[in-house]
Amino acid sequence: MKSIKFFQDLADRIVSAYPVEYELEIRDNEDIGEDQGEFYIETWEGADEGEVVPEDKMVICLSKFEDLTRDQLIDLLRLQVFIHEMAHALQFRGTEYEEVRDIDHDAEWGVKVASVYEFLMENGIEELSEEDRDAILGLTKESKELIISNLAAAISRDMETYPND
Repeated sequence: MKSIKFFQDLADRIVSAYPVEYELEIRDNEDIGEDQGEFYIETWEGADEGEVVPEDKMVICLSKFEDLTRDQLIDLLRLQVFIHEMAHALQFRGTEYEEVRDIDHDAEWGVKVASVYEFLMENGIEELSEEDRDAILGLTKESKELIISNLAAAISRDMETYPND
């Protein structure tokens, strides 16, 4: 299991590129609620007028996940992988374009991750009609067919390349 030091080092690497003041904590689930994490800004209250006060501090809290069952943890992980892979599917523009793409996880992909995440946060993960899903995700009949065709071709190539997997 990754320690708080691992996440602190990871956060420090990110902050070196995007400077912010922050604190990272790992808390029991009862302190966070049903969420897996929390973000808030700790303000400095009670300062006397004219007193120099440090800037607000951002606090990132992560759950220990100790009270989740194995199945709940697997569902949570699958949901995160689903969001990641759905972003790739929504970003896909055809084999020719993808072959010259510099990196898989570029800004366009990041926007698609945010779109899928926002969709799930606003609509939940319960079943919606196909038409509602397509409208919210901005999918046309043609774009869905292209995604399905490209994914099927990729699966076929993988099966030919790795027949025993």
